[in-house]
Amino acid sequence: PISMVDDDVILKTGLRRERFKVSLLDFLPAKKMLNKVLFPWYLYAFEQFDFSEFDVVFSTSTRFAHGVITKPHTRHISYIHSPFRGFWDPRMYFDNRILGTMLRIGLSPVLSRMRRSDYIAGQRPDELYGNSTVVVKRINKYYRRSARVLFPFVDIKRFVDRKSVV
Repeated sequence: PISMVDDDVILKTGLRRERFKVSLLDFLPAKKMLNKVLFPWYLYAFEQFDFSEFDVVFSTSTRFAHGVITKPHTRHISYIHSPFRGFWDPRMYFDNRILGTMLRIGLSPVLSRMRRSDYIAGQRPDELYGNSTVVVKRINKYYRRSARVLFPFVDIKRFVDRKSVV
C-alpha cells in the first residue's frame, strides 16, 4: 500500500500500476500539485489500509507509513527514513524567509496536532529501525522509543570503475 503513486516514477521502474494498492488520495485531481498541502490527511489514509490477513507487516516510511494499524497478533516492523521534519522541526523544514515563517506560524495549530498524531503512530510498530544514526536519534527523541540502525542497501558495484579494480 502507498498513499499516492507518481505515474512517471512507476513508468521508470517497469512495474505495472496495478501492483500498487493506493489510498483515496491517489484519485484526487491535481494530486501532484496538492501533494505538499495534503499532509494532514496522510496518516488517516494509511490508517485505512487493511492488514488483518497478515502475520508480519514491514513498513518503510519517510512520513506516515509507520502509522498503519495492524491486529494485535501481527508483527509490525518499521524502517524509518526520518520522522517528518515538517512538524517535528518546522524551523528547519520551512525556510526562514517571510513566506516560510508565515506558513510555520499559520500552520502551528495543525503542526501541533500532527505531532501528537505522529507520536501515537510511532508507538504502533513492534520494532523500529532508522536508516542512519541521526534518524535513530530523532526516533528516540520524537517517539521516545528505542530504535536500531539499519543502513540502506547500496549496490556499490555501480560506483566502482571496473578498470581500476586491482
